[in-house]
Amino acid sequence: DATTKKTPPTLRARYAPRESPATLGMSLGPDGAVYRQWYRRDNGGSIEVLKIAGDKIERSVVPGTESNYDSESSMGFSAVALRGSDVFRTRPEEGFGLVRHSTIANPKTEPRAEPQRLGAFPSIAPPVLVGNRVLSCCLDGKLHVVSLPSKDAKPGIEESWSFRTAFDKPLTAPPAVADRRIYFGGEDGYLYALGPDGQGELPTKDLALDRVRTPLSGKHTAAKYNWFTNFADLANTNRVAEQDLKPPFAMRWIRRIEGTIKHFSAHGGGRMFTHTAEGQLFAVEQETGRLLWRRYTPGVHVSYTAPTYHEGRVLVAQAGFQNSRVRCFDAATGKLQWEAPFTGSPSWNRQLPPLVHDGRVYYCFSTGRYTGKDWLFEHQATRGFPDGHKPLVKCWDLATGKELWSLDFSEHGAGGDDAGLCLMDGKLYYSCYFGNKNPPGVTAAIEPASGKVLWKNLEYAVHGGCTISAKDGRLYLGGYNAVNGKDNHIYCLDAADGKLVWKSDPLGWAIHVVTLADTFAFTHHQYQKGTLVGLGDGKQICNLTAGYNCTRFTMAGRYLLGANMDIYDTADNNRLIASGPAVDVLLCVGAHVSNGRIFFTANGGGVQLSMAYGDEAKKTPLTTTTPE
Repeated sequence: DATTKKTPPTLRARYAPRESPATLGMSLGPDGAVYRQWYRRDNGGSIEVLKIAGDKIERSVVPGTESNYDSESSMGFSAVALRGSDVFRTRPEEGFGLVRHSTIANPKTEPRAEPQRLGAFPSIAPPVLVGNRVLSCCLDGKLHVVSLPSKDAKPGIEESWSFRTAFDKPLTAPPAVADRRIYFGGEDGYLYALGPDGQGELPTKDLALDRVRTPLSGKHTAAKYNWFTNFADLANTNRVAEQDLKPPFAMRWIRRIEGTIKHFSAHGGGRMFTHTAEGQLFAVEQETGRLLWRRYTPGVHVSYTAPTYHEGRVLVAQAGFQNSRVRCFDAATGKLQWEAPFTGSPSWNRQLPPLVHDGRVYYCFSTGRYTGKDWLFEHQATRGFPDGHKPLVKCWDLATGKELWSLDFSEHGAGGDDAGLCLMDGKLYYSCYFGNKNPPGVTAAIEPASGKVLWKNLEYAVHGGCTISAKDGRLYLGGYNAVNGKDNHIYCLDAADGKLVWKSDPLGWAIHVVTLADTFAFTHHQYQKGTLVGLGDGKQICNLTAGYNCTRFTMAGRYLLGANMDIYDTADNNRLIASGPAVDVLLCVGAHVSNGRIFFTANGGGVQLSMAYGDEAKKTPLTTTTPE
């Protein structure tokens, strides 16, 4: 400081220990015990019981509530209901949505009952106990009332019943019961009251809550400023053009979500579209955060797949053990337009959504079949895929979903679930990792209309947990794993013929995507650091962003955005110019900029938010976040 001669304090990002758990729901028992639904990462969580015992806290787990990255059951997102030694919980899992668990204190003297399935219906709302019945508001648009059986009997189906709401919109909040009446609200905008003397008719008027009431405002409302796909554009540069991003920063809105993500929302038409790993696709008004519509698809399991927006449609690949589908929805209403089958596992980092161009939809995957044990296979430990896994690229008609062409690259190797697609200058580019094999993968240029392969490179490809990106006639290939030696590198290919242009200086992991700015590329090494390398030669410029987890950074102009709105200025010695609010302890996902606003969805913290910046932030009444 020129006046005080003192060095001003440096803003630093500080977080809790790595992978600290997030609390998604809590209930308090009559004995003072706390029942906590927690989540750490990758479907990992349980119902934890905390009791005060003197000056200590005793911890136990409700049996049968555990879920993990290698299990075939899904986690829950709500508080539980309690009665005696029984715990009632819901979860968004088809076939096993409402469950009763036993917490017998001493299983040696009293047998502990196995978890009991009370209903197939998926839910993200807490159950409610009334007399000998449990009430559950569910994602299928129905209120289910289940008669509680004895622990050694099946549910009393003849005494159970369901109420179907008028428009089949999801029910996402618990009911209330008073004076023999049940009250609950639906996402159709209606409040329902049920009772033994009920004679009312169902509503017939659609309240059109899916219409945008508050359109985008500001200087960047044009479609060219949309963050419309997971990596910003069809070339996967992971960077949007300059949108006057600058301090100060202020909260515009914040909302709760009941789901997990490791990918980004898509924006278009004044809406923001988010897909949860558990099968919910929902749209909110981008300006206000108001929910417009929600679509739940049964059978989706830990599918970290992003949506993409294109001219009034939103597309997403939803994967599960029994079936996987590329689905096309009406962006305004959420109504399904068509679906097409695919196979394989999206795993942790195959976030790439379907690619849409010139009336066609493209997607890459494998023919592999998986169990819970290998559904989320580790990219940094992948040394190969079973021989039966064929790497495929398919093309469908955008209007109808009719298949137009298909390519099979299995003549070169096995795989397909560690691959990526991008489009540049009217050409489609595909890159697939085969593991520690010969060849280690394949990169190819494809004519989008016909599926004709223009060239192939069997020496250089993406190499684990990273998609392909493109800029100015060049392709960029990163990954977790070293190939052709002990050191890991980014490979730059000439898009015209697939020949190597340069190999970067040795790097650590280069995960998710090689982010492409004007003169440099950014890569991230999980748990260690980020690195900038020159676009012209691949020479290392500097390291930055130390200590983040598997964070998906993005760029907006000169600024690099990380988890919890950490913003680095790459034109000012990579200085951290802002941080917070720190709403996510997991650090798996960064923020992104669309239409002149910052957006962030926590990986598992249960919140989604939007922030203003610059002159607009100065006019926003909510608290402003600045380095000072």
